[in-house]
Amino acid sequence: IGLLAENQQTLRDVTVEQADGETVLTFTKRLREADEIDINPDGPNTFLWAVGSSNTFGYHGSTRGLSQLTLQTCVDGGSAMGIMEGTIALPDEREWRSHGIMAFTGWGVLTPIAIASSWC
Repeated sequence: IGLLAENQQTLRDVTVEQADGETVLTFTKRLREADEIDINPDGPNTFLWAVGSSNTFGYHGSTRGLSQLTLQTCVDGGSAMGIMEGTIALPDEREWRSHGIMAFTGWGVLTPIAIASSWC
């Protein structure tokens, strides 16, 4: 996966701002495009996201996921447009640690006990 050629790019008015540890990406995109999944202007949409470890284009590691965002339609000069606002919060270290402890407990301790007790 790489950057699209300029003649294929459909994002418009793109800006990226960084301040106080936050990055805000703003862009305009058509709600319906050929060979693309339509964006629902009046309801929930699923968006993919990924965050890298630097400001360069590259692999994001495990910091990726899906987010459900609901758009709102407004009328501006007779044309409908979708407005999307949302924040994607990455899990903090405590959440990952808790997840690891619970996974280890479930799969590494409780599952073997359950299997062993079923033999009796």
